[in-house]
Amino acid sequence: MESQSPWLLLNWRQVFREKKYQIIFKGMSQQDYDRLKKKLKDALNRKKEIDRQVTRLEEDIFNKETAYLSEGAQHGNIIKGFENFTKTTTSTSSSRGKKIQFTDEDRIFSLSSATYVRHLKKINSGQMQGTLNPLLAQYDDDDEESEELTPRKRRT
Repeated sequence: MESQSPWLLLNWRQVFREKKYQIIFKGMSQQDYDRLKKKLKDALNRKKEIDRQVTRLEEDIFNKETAYLSEGAQHGNIIKGFENFTKTTTSTSSSRGKKIQFTDEDRIFSLSSATYVRHLKKINSGQMQGTLNPLLAQYDDDDEESEELTPRKRRT
């Protein structure tokens, strides 16, 4: 028995697919097809708008989180603790307690969003080639949108 050439096999698969679609759309009128096409376009446009809204909300959360962490740097915050709260005095700022610095690892709200982590990775890879934030590099590159609410850390 001779083996079939890859082209014939590919051609047969293409014909099968076309016939399958012809069977599906055979009883459908042009009006039904146009209605479904418009419905699909509307759904895709709605998805794009919702994606934009989610991105805006995530950026707003990021900005509010930055403000909270910055303002709490002097007296403390819920993430780093409040040990400097009792050490503050009314004298000059140089005599105040040690100022607490915050890092990206302290961003518990922003980093809990898998979509925002992907958004930050895109921004970092587009603006600064090769200088990706090491914290963002911990998350899987191939993480697609999933049922999980938080990103998974890369296993080593």
